[in-house]
Amino acid sequence: MDILMTIFAYASPVIIGFTGLTILQNMVKRQLALSEKLALSYVLGTGFLSFYIFYLGLLRIKFTFGSIAILLVLA
Repeated sequence: MDILMTIFAYASPVIIGFTGLTILQNMVKRQLALSEKLALSYVLGTGFLSFYIFYLGLLRIKFTFGSIAILLVLA
């Protein structure tokens, strides 16, 4: 069970960042190598999740499964 939670913890920022990076890449019309895209997607996804959690705390929204499931549905 711990290994699944670890995989989920690393995969969710990558998926969110990969989605955002793909949108940005299509706007600029520049192709990146897969290794560059994966590295940047992890960093962008982690930053986005950090801001999302910060805004949840700022707006005093409880950190529950429902509040984070929105991100997974959008990605």
